Amino acid sequence: MALKSFEYWKRQEVQEAFGLQRVFDLPLMADFMKMDDIDISASEKKELEALRSEIDRYGTDWNEAALKFLFLGPLVRLVNFHIGVYNPFLEYSLTVQLGDDSASGKVDFMVARGEQIPSAPYFCLQEHKPEEGTSNDPYGQLLIAMVAAQQANQKIDFNIPVYGMYNLGNIFYFVILEGKSFMRSEPLAASTNEIFSIFKLMRKSKRIVQAKGIVTIQNRE
Repeated sequence: MALKSFEYWKRQEVQEAFGLQRVFDLPLMADFMKMDDIDISASEKKELEALRSEIDRYGTDWNEAALKFLFLGPLVRLVNFHIGVYNPFLEYSLTVQLGDDSASGKVDFMVARGEQIPSAPYFCLQEHKPEEGTSNDPYGQLLIAMVAAQQANQKIDFNIPVYGMYNLGNIFYFVILEGKSFMRSEPLAASTNEIFSIFKLMRKSKRIVQAKGIVTIQNRE
């Protein structure tokens, strides 16, 4: 029997189905949010300021395709997730098991080991929507995908925290799943100077991949 697709899961349902606990104080999140050692070059600052100005001016008029093409694509390119044997992949599926049942959903963008076919483990996911109310529950969709990533890691004896990111239009959230506990960051607005923090945290995810030799995924419904 197949469970419903990722796009129909709500955060509370994921918690109850997989025994997760939502926490508001996670040492790993506190450490992740320290960004003082992440540098941004002058040219990167110039590009980020241009992106900040565009989403501030036009973001409320963008549909999902425009948000991806005009803002998220350039932002991801600037981070540059090409990391040695790891490469970006788009539109691949993840599957999560719950007893004898399973659910799956497509990953919009991931960085994984491989050249043509991505391989486990999966490390960081991203879910993005134009605005609140345009999706059932992007937080829940991200969380179920993160659980799927966690299961993929465990199959090869890789028990690592899973990092995630999603945005609702201009507002970005980072999520960490560690064991059965998960925490969401405070919101960061890309139309303000917080765009620099968003960029630094994405780059920090890349640094974690480089340091641990593991995979980064960014996911959309």
